Amino acid sequence: MNKKYHFLFLLSLFCLFTENIAWSTLPDNKINGKYYLSQSPWSGAITTAINDVNALDTQVTLVIDCDANLTYSRTVDKEVVMEFISGSKITIPDTRILTINGSIIAGAYQIFIDNTSNGYGVQGDAQIKNVLPEWWGAARNIVTDSSAAITMAVKFAQGGSSSRKSILFADGSYYINSPIPLAGSASIEIKGTAYYNSRIVANAVIESVFDMSDNSGYFQYAFTNIVINGNSKADYGIYGETVSYLKSNKIVVYGALKAGISIGTGFCTNFINCEILNNGNASNFANGLEFRGGSYHNAVNIIACKLVNNTGFGVLAASTCLFNVLGCTIEGNDACGIGICAGKSVNITDNYFELNGRTGFTTSADQDQVTVQSHIFFNGAVGYTSLGAGYSVNGVKVSGNYFTNDGYSTPDCFIYAAGLYNAQIENNHQSAVDTGQELYTKRNWPTYSYRNVSLNGQKFYYAPDVTINDSVQIEGLNYISSKYPATVKVIATGQDGSANMSFEINVLIKADLTIGGYAYSNQINTSMSTAPTITNGSLTLNNLPAGDWTFVYTASSVKIE
Repeated sequence: MNKKYHFLFLLSLFCLFTENIAWSTLPDNKINGKYYLSQSPWSGAITTAINDVNALDTQVTLVIDCDANLTYSRTVDKEVVMEFISGSKITIPDTRILTINGSIIAGAYQIFIDNTSNGYGVQGDAQIKNVLPEWWGAARNIVTDSSAAITMAVKFAQGGSSSRKSILFADGSYYINSPIPLAGSASIEIKGTAYYNSRIVANAVIESVFDMSDNSGYFQYAFTNIVINGNSKADYGIYGETVSYLKSNKIVVYGALKAGISIGTGFCTNFINCEILNNGNASNFANGLEFRGGSYHNAVNIIACKLVNNTGFGVLAASTCLFNVLGCTIEGNDACGIGICAGKSVNITDNYFELNGRTGFTTSADQDQVTVQSHIFFNGAVGYTSLGAGYSVNGVKVSGNYFTNDGYSTPDCFIYAAGLYNAQIENNHQSAVDTGQELYTKRNWPTYSYRNVSLNGQKFYYAPDVTINDSVQIEGLNYISSKYPATVKVIATGQDGSANMSFEINVLIKADLTIGGYAYSNQINTSMSTAPTITNGSLTLNNLPAGDWTFVYTASSVKIE
């Protein structure tokens, strides 16, 4: 080979080798239909490359295969796909903005170094579905604080106007030292790869893991397949002020010190197949799921969830409307299973209750201070610390529930109510091993009026007690399944343990009937309209034989003196 051709051959090899090294002119950087930016020789290479591919005004892929510095703010057009090779990153200095309206192709590795003071150096309406926190440097280890990286990912995902974007967390645990804010600027979904696989863990004393307190309430939020661990350091797993269109599906929230999830105001709020458990500790009263008082909550659905082993209430809800708890396991919550305060249109149906109210809670030191231990608590006041009827719980259905304590003596009753109005309590089933539990305890001062509370079709192995401590109409305690001889009591007591009653009683069984010391033996269909003084505070049916019996009690008025 002569020298001329030898020189041309070497030159060709050099050009072939160097076309993947630097950005010079657009045609020189095109390989297999893609444009490559590799080993940027000057800081402005990424700026020039974006300008050049934008000018093509067609679908194009720009491959980033180096570290580049954005010297001037630039916008990547919608037609441009930015593909990052692992190890390649773009640095955004303070006061510069990289606006991405096209697509991003990258794995779970860092591609941006955002040095802006507000952490919002990467913006835009990117044409992607999932945003990865790793793009900003999040890592799955206890050494790395991923708070800032996750926050930048959230800002980017909420910054566009296109359809909802998701923050996708990979398998493993991300540790944070600061709350992750979800601002009310756009809809967003927080999701993991699969149930129990992706975890966010508080690694410092913080108020909450996810903070929705700046949400205006008009955007759709979702949590899916994510585990939130307060780690006994965060007060809340999820905290929000005004939250609407919130959908949580297959999430786990535990280890918070004040509440697993706490919502201030909300509507169209749904929790499906979630586990909210083990919140609080021996020193901290913590509810599993709470809807705070002071505003309102409507169209709330809690479906097929586990609300277990929280030191406060499993669910505590105030100022609610259209509130449904369906098909849940509500177990081992120390204060109470479900507490509804000042609620309207409440439906608690087909749930399993066990070992709630072990410690119970004590109302404020007023004239009606009591310690309440129950599975369900209704109160006509906004909070649970003071009993009242000013905001009565209205339009309630408690149906088809099963409750047990596995032989333990607590709680005292299935339902404890103060300020209940228009309620149907029907077809609930008590465990065969439980004794000493009342079906229903109703307590408050006689200045409050209660109407239209019915107890129908309950199924019990041990006949339950029903306690009334105020003016009330109750009818229809039906279909008591007494596996063993038992005593049914309807108790009406005033502060001094006595009461005057005007009532009618129908006892559709053959039994001994005792009313305030008056004995009526072997009565059938007995109707009484007198008003005996019940000095012992109870109406008692003694010596019920085994079998299924119907007991109908109608109190046209109960006057407490």
